[in-house]
Amino acid sequence: MTTDSTLSFTPQKIDVLNDEQSVHIEWADRHMSQLPIQRLRTYCPCADCQGHGVGLKAVSHDATGILAVEAVGQYALQFSFNDGHQTGIYRFSYLRKLDPQEVDKWGSPESFGRGG
Repeated sequence: MTTDSTLSFTPQKIDVLNDEQSVHIEWADRHMSQLPIQRLRTYCPCADCQGHGVGLKAVSHDATGILAVEAVGQYALQFSFNDGHQTGIYRFSYLRKLDPQEVDKWGSPESFGRGG
């Protein structure tokens, strides 16, 4: 059964645009997210960046681009950033919630905790 929330978290197309320093994701519900690479790296959900607590925090970094993107099963992506960092696994729901255009809908990254 397909629900509205399932469509919200199902990517149809993913493009890394390093020249624009963003990742564009077209979702099954027809929303288009434009995620700044800076925002993706700042809110990396991995334990190295976030520690082992429950809250999400912004981390400083030097990333300005993405070298590679790998699918993690059918639920997430793993980015290799040009600052050498590559351990974060970004669930599709987390990526959708990182969309700066949808802060009113999902809240700030600090408000939804690790993994979205």
